[in-house]
Amino acid sequence: LVPYFAPTNLDESNALGHLFYGMMHSFKPSDVFVAGEQVVKDYELTNRKLVSELENSQEIANSLWKRIKGEK
Repeated sequence: LVPYFAPTNLDESNALGHLFYGMMHSFKPSDVFVAGEQVVKDYELTNRKLVSELENSQEIANSLWKRIKGEK
């Protein structure tokens, strides 16, 4: 669930504006479940393996892009 307090009425004419300018700004879910397992509780990751993978994700992504570009 994502808490969202609309500054204006939400209707079919402005729904996309609310999505991009309102909801995305406040998209920080307090609790997330994946396949029945809680991976975020009170805004914090609970899965230690996921925390470890996220800590290394930038390094892995940079390495992958270098390989794609043919760099060493």
